[in-house]
Amino acid sequence: MIPKKLHFITGLKSDFGGKPFGFVHYMAIKSAMELNQGFQVYIYYKYEPSGPYWDLIRSRVTEVVVEPPESIFGNRIEHFAHKADILRLEILIREGGVYLDMDTICNQPFETVFNGKVVMGIEGFQLGYDRWNAGDRLGLCNALIITPAGAEFLTAFIHEGVSFNSSTISYAT
Repeated sequence: MIPKKLHFITGLKSDFGGKPFGFVHYMAIKSAMELNQGFQVYIYYKYEPSGPYWDLIRSRVTEVVVEPPESIFGNRIEHFAHKADILRLEILIREGGVYLDMDTICNQPFETVFNGKVVMGIEGFQLGYDRWNAGDRLGLCNALIITPAGAEFLTAFIHEGVSFNSSTISYAT
């Protein structure tokens, strides 16, 4: 079973990566909530968002203060976006549900694809193409992940698919 939970991550860096909580972030959360009635909504952060759009949505979500991961498998994680990559996988493995990036606007409900399996997008896909070209950059897109708790695929994805160099985290595809 995939639980009716929506997960969002923001504020892992004190300056919010130069993108303070604004209208797009508000709409990402609001669109997901409106289309998925009855879902619990969780916002994970180290540094609490602020501003008028945060004030509009705050009372409708569950706030979860987190400490971003500093390392994984003995490798230091430098960039806040990579910390969010690992944090989202840890949350989903533990909790299950739907993870959405803060700039993802929903236009369809999720329950239609709740089949007990992990759902992720394809990175690098371009609309209008009916086949892949040999030079296309392809991979999994973690901006939206739908999963049951404890999913074997995500556990393998984080434990076997993660590779590192001095400043990046990449995933084998």
